[in-house]
Amino acid sequence: MYPGADLHQEVGRVTIAGSRLDVQLGLLWHHLDRSVDLEVSRKAQGAKQCERVRRLADERLTGDNGPAPTTDRARAGGHRRC
Repeated sequence: MYPGADLHQEVGRVTIAGSRLDVQLGLLWHHLDRSVDLEVSRKAQGAKQCERVRRLADERLTGDNGPAPTTDRARAGGHRRC
């Protein structure tokens, strides 16, 4: 027995959303570290992108929205994806 068309559509939506997130994480990584080639950052695996972006954010964010509150909020939401 095969799953219904609704399930296939939802799997497609989730796959597309995940790939869009990977592209955006790659762009953010490249923005935070210009020494990383844009194509390398965009094509890297999502886990590697998350790790690098988090590390760079911890190093660079300062002030009232510094590393602790900002990265804690990002981690709270990011655990669902990364």
